[in-house]
Amino acid sequence: MALDVQPITGSLARVAARLCNFHTGHASLLPAHLDWLDNTVAPLVRAASTPWVNIIGYASHLGDASFNQKLSFQRCEAVRQRVKTYNPRVAFPLEQGRGETESTGGVNDNSGYWRAVDVFVFDFKPPKPPTPKPNYDRKVRLHFRSTAMPVVPELTALENAQKVYDGCRVLLEFASGLSMGANAVDLLMLDASDATCNWDDASDQQKLLDLLGGRQGVGPTDVVVYYVNQLKEKAGNKLNGCAGHRPGRAAVAVAAGGSPWTLAHELGHVLLGPSFRPVHHPDKINIMFAPTTGITAPVPAFTPEQVTRLRASSFCVAV
Repeated sequence: MALDVQPITGSLARVAARLCNFHTGHASLLPAHLDWLDNTVAPLVRAASTPWVNIIGYASHLGDASFNQKLSFQRCEAVRQRVKTYNPRVAFPLEQGRGETESTGGVNDNSGYWRAVDVFVFDFKPPKPPTPKPNYDRKVRLHFRSTAMPVVPELTALENAQKVYDGCRVLLEFASGLSMGANAVDLLMLDASDATCNWDDASDQQKLLDLLGGRQGVGPTDVVVYYVNQLKEKAGNKLNGCAGHRPGRAAVAVAAGGSPWTLAHELGHVLLGPSFRPVHHPDKINIMFAPTTGITAPVPAFTPEQVTRLRASSFCVAV
């Protein structure tokens, strides 16, 4: 059986350990975990001018993979909340729940070594390790068409989305980018048009964007990303994004005020399709949580079921 606290050596951290044996299905810290955090981590964090702590959570194979993904992040959160009480300046550059993805043993293995959180404590900003390039075996080609200047720049939104889709081994390929030649009248019409989001249909606003040449040069398995000033439903409600489109003519619309995760979320709707349930996931660490402004994970993820479905989309093609 694994010890509750196992030292980790060989890192650049001042101190590091693996907190093991979390109770099955739970994220509460054990007495041994609290003792190590209070007596070993707290003095270092309080004394450092720029304390940094990296935390990585895990779960055993026992149980549902989606639940284990959420559970591993909750275990990270338990550590983070405790460490924050030591010094309000402490930063957490890496907080990641890896679920059961790295766990060994059979499908019902419940080893305490994997019911765990790795904790690395630095008194300076740790060097960023090189990020290994995912082994992409599928890709989605995206054509960006802009009629407005978004708060989150298009390439930043694409970079954020790629972090999410890395976990699915799906490359988001920037196929083309164009600032659409919309004149003042066109812009007024776009703002005034109905952007009500319906499955298997394009909104009036999207139809207007298509007429303005938005789909020029777009292949049958490509996805158009329209950036517009606003998305307003017929009832007057404003949206951050919409993934409604004509069958076989994939497109998403993102409002200029959309969040850092809006593009990734709306693209998820396109790839998952209209029949996937739940349409919006209830967990705030999932990219399909709504609204995306409520997402709490540093990099939100998909569930295994969502990954299987999106990779089977006709818009997600083999590399």
